[in-house]
Amino acid sequence: MRKIDIKGKYICTAINRQKIHKHRIKHYVNNGKVIIYSVRIHQKGYCKGICVTSIIFIKDGNKFKKIGTPLVRVKNWGGLEDPRLFEFKNRSFIIANGVSKKFGSRSMYICDVNSKKWSRLFINGNKFKKIKTQKNWVPYEYNGKLYFIYSLFPMTVVQCMSIRSGKCKLVQGNTFQKPIKFYGSTQLLNYNGKYIGFAHIRHPYYSIPYVYDPVMMKLIYYGDPIDFTIPQECIDIRKKHGGFCGNVQFAYDIRKEGDSVVLSLEFDDRCSTKIYFSDEEIKDIFNII
Repeated sequence: MRKIDIKGKYICTAINRQKIHKHRIKHYVNNGKVIIYSVRIHQKGYCKGICVTSIIFIKDGNKFKKIGTPLVRVKNWGGLEDPRLFEFKNRSFIIANGVSKKFGSRSMYICDVNSKKWSRLFINGNKFKKIKTQKNWVPYEYNGKLYFIYSLFPMTVVQCMSIRSGKCKLVQGNTFQKPIKFYGSTQLLNYNGKYIGFAHIRHPYYSIPYVYDPVMMKLIYYGDPIDFTIPQECIDIRKKHGGFCGNVQFAYDIRKEGDSVVLSLEFDDRCSTKIYFSDEEIKDIFNII
């Protein structure tokens, strides 16, 4: 376990929206064009609840307007969960898992922010009925093509052949193997030719830095779990709402902002926080020489 002090390097991004919503705010991201966050309703205790949906606003002129999704809430689960905002060919896209009225099982969906159109992703030739739940695909761009890491361990990769139709093809691994060790990730960031991200582990619920080789389609490095110091603002929210889910720290977004690499991570499964890293710190975290 590695400990990193983030004092003076962070901003809690969803504090104001947390004041609006009495429920937990998760996965808050704002890239200047799109704002996304999820709302989780408390039920039977603070750490149990229903993720109703992710709420999306797209910039229209000087204002942000809320857009809808084709996904619905089914039984005790939300309509749109675990959204990831990423760029492909200089355009913004959203990938998330959810359940639509047409398809009863949880699938992966992609949204073109410009057109506001959603497509269900599927792997050509795969019998998806045998795979009841689709989650946690990791997007990245390489050589002008869009790929998704289906599973980090064992490594499984698909290439998106058409965003409009959602058609993908398997290019590495076996989609019928269950992911182990890593459960979800940020999108990948092309950092000076190195593709970096943070994956999730369980028990304890921390994030692990890793480096991915898009040519060989394999992990070339992953580090120890990182325990970031909890911001005082997150501690204050914990005290106010009387809830604590254990030291849950899940990274969900990584991107460049100016001279910094910015990691978005949520503490307590509710406190969205942006952490700013210098080039020297990133090279140290990801073992980049």
